[in-house]
Amino acid sequence: MCGRFAQTPIVQAIFSRYTFIGEDPAGVVPRFNIAPTQPVPVIFRDEEGDHLHPMRWGLVPHWSKEIGTRPLFNARGETVAEKPSFRTAFKKRRCIVPATGFYEWKKEPGTKKKTPHFIHMKGETPMVFAGLWEHWNNPEGGDLNSFTIITTTPNAVMEPLHDRMPVILSEDDETAWLDPDNEAEQLHPLIKPCEDDLIEAYPVAPDVGSATHEDEDCIKPAPTQGDLF
Repeated sequence: MCGRFAQTPIVQAIFSRYTFIGEDPAGVVPRFNIAPTQPVPVIFRDEEGDHLHPMRWGLVPHWSKEIGTRPLFNARGETVAEKPSFRTAFKKRRCIVPATGFYEWKKEPGTKKKTPHFIHMKGETPMVFAGLWEHWNNPEGGDLNSFTIITTTPNAVMEPLHDRMPVILSEDDETAWLDPDNEAEQLHPLIKPCEDDLIEAYPVAPDVGSATHEDEDCIKPAPTQGDLF
């Protein structure tokens, strides 16, 4: 799964690949501990061109009568084309989510303790998640754009941490994912774990478990025992 992630200034390298219509990526505020239900800038493409638009993390299906209390912040890649909540967005409203990296909690054997880890690309480059977005008309008034991040099976780096990971697209695959003319046969091969040697993980401080903890310390490696003395 992917329940927390970061967007630090290095994601500007992704924004620079696109010419957005009416939006200025320079105004994107760095975030270090993004949580579901919060607004996040995502990239999508339509007949007018490319857009960078803030959306609520937690997809609300277009047919829903209410927002609901359980946000759909992840979608399983294996069933995304069939699930009623996601199948229309999979066909018509795909997006990409720029990130510096994401967090996952590792269960410590024999204990109830979970240690948070930060997973990022090697070489201090940003990553791009495959996502879906929806436009929802609130029956009580007001519209909402929301998105979800697609997950897949873990690669060798993620397997010790969790049995799911976000779909991380290569730069070439970004174009294919955003292309509104592509059909399922072009898209399904992109829903896969990234190569093992592209990412790495390290433990971070437990404070990241609170969504109110939002600063650069979130992505810093946790001190080792030797660092404490």
